[in-house]
Amino acid sequence: MPRWLVFLLAALLAACGGTDNVHPPSPLPDIQTRLGVHKDWAVDTGDGSGEYFLRLHPYVDDDGRVFVTDHAGQVTAWRLRDGHRLWRVRLEQPVSGGVNGGDGLVVVGSEEGEVIALSAADGQPRWRHAVSSQVFAISPVVEGVLVVRSGDGNIYGLSAADGRQLWKYSVPEPALSLHTQSVPLVARGVALIGLDNGHLLMLALKDGTPLWEKTVAPARGRTELDRMVDIDGRLALVGDTVYVATFQGKVAAIDARRGRVQWSRELSSVNGLDVAGDQLFVTDEDSAVWALDRASGSTLWKQEALKYRWLTAPVVVEKAVLVADYAGYLHWMDRETGAFLARTRADRAGVIAAPRRVGGHVLVLGRGGQLSSWRLASD
Repeated sequence: MPRWLVFLLAALLAACGGTDNVHPPSPLPDIQTRLGVHKDWAVDTGDGSGEYFLRLHPYVDDDGRVFVTDHAGQVTAWRLRDGHRLWRVRLEQPVSGGVNGGDGLVVVGSEEGEVIALSAADGQPRWRHAVSSQVFAISPVVEGVLVVRSGDGNIYGLSAADGRQLWKYSVPEPALSLHTQSVPLVARGVALIGLDNGHLLMLALKDGTPLWEKTVAPARGRTELDRMVDIDGRLALVGDTVYVATFQGKVAAIDARRGRVQWSRELSSVNGLDVAGDQLFVTDEDSAVWALDRASGSTLWKQEALKYRWLTAPVVVEKAVLVADYAGYLHWMDRETGAFLARTRADRAGVIAAPRRVGGHVLVLGRGGQLSSWRLASD
């Protein structure tokens, strides 16, 4: 079964119980605006993800440039300050993963199994590297290495200098899995990777040596659909603790040094999470937004007014928690209570990838290719 069809089945069959459990999106709740939100600029970057469920996301470099791609293979660079376009390149193949980069590179992955690196300065080609299958997730460049995941379970470490393969690590794929993969979290000489079998894996960045592998959520159930426990959302690393969420499984805090679970609780998410201060924020599979205590996993609040609106992962923006939905609305909530503070709209085609916080700004790339920059208004 194609991975995109598996995702649609999982998303539509609530609790994996059949079509009787499909819920219509909740109507937009009435809110009283209590937070000023300003849109600095918005630009059309191309076709977006089109009809495909792809979490194509922007990458921002240290020189204040924003890079995006669309599924058709158009890669563009924009000035973060004002949205001015710097360059545009059209690739000859459709893109399925990215954007990421570093060390003067912009990197995307293609449906045909190529990792393509361009110059961040002008978009000129730097190198290409063929892998074994469609590329879904690419890490930023750290210590001269980027980590790439292909759809058949292979993980690659590539040299940012020339695209040379430094190492390869293979993971058996379950019979069914979602049509997304979490971006490897690379830091401190290691890569943390959430797998489709519900495991969290740590590899040494320099040579791909496995350091530990931990089961976050074991596969249970009679059918392959019941047994799906993919880790496909965003991970967070704070100090020596990595936070992770699985589909049809758990949210957990794991000691990154030893791979030991510090706490876990039942909660299903395909989108991942964000952490700020002593709080952890996560969107569950029904699009309820949760705030958990980071130290224990206990519930601080739960906002259910946006259920079944296909929310993105949350992102913390100062005193607010932001999620986007299938219709392109941005919902700003009080991070202490979950109460709604404001609502804006980014892309009428919807938003799949989580908004990206960049300093005091938030970048949103919509499914229709609309890229916009937002900030909270000064009091």
